[in-house]
Amino acid sequence: MNYKYGNFVVGECTIGSGLPASVLNEVLTAGDKPVSIQFAQYYGGTGGVFLGLFLVPPNAIDPNSETLPSGVVGSIAIVSSEYGAGGRPADEPFVFASDNGGRGNGINGAFVIPPYWGVWAAQDGSAGTDWVVTCGGFELVD
Repeated sequence: MNYKYGNFVVGECTIGSGLPASVLNEVLTAGDKPVSIQFAQYYGGTGGVFLGLFLVPPNAIDPNSETLPSGVVGSIAIVSSEYGAGGRPADEPFVFASDNGGRGNGINGAFVIPPYWGVWAAQDGSAGTDWVVTCGGFELVD
């Protein structure tokens, strides 16, 4: 099937300071169309605390609970959970394709998330400063 780019969608989440390690936070969830994610960036966090991105299947997380990646059957790490280093100022956001000092491979180009799946973020420790994670891309239409 050949797809064309449709609407551009953007999602963002704030991971509050003091939130426990490894709790998943929703960044963007696709609707009834697949989404070709074109960018993912973040800022904030605390030095020594790292951030990762995960692809999560639909309806796999209770939004009223603190869910860890290991508790979600079918979740897939998009980048290493220690990929993004904390301590980034808001005016200098870090993208998930940048050099990260050898902590894992980044996102090299766009990737597609299926309908109703989501991109979620988790930190590997408890940061003293909020993280803000943003990603966006085009809905794919036939």
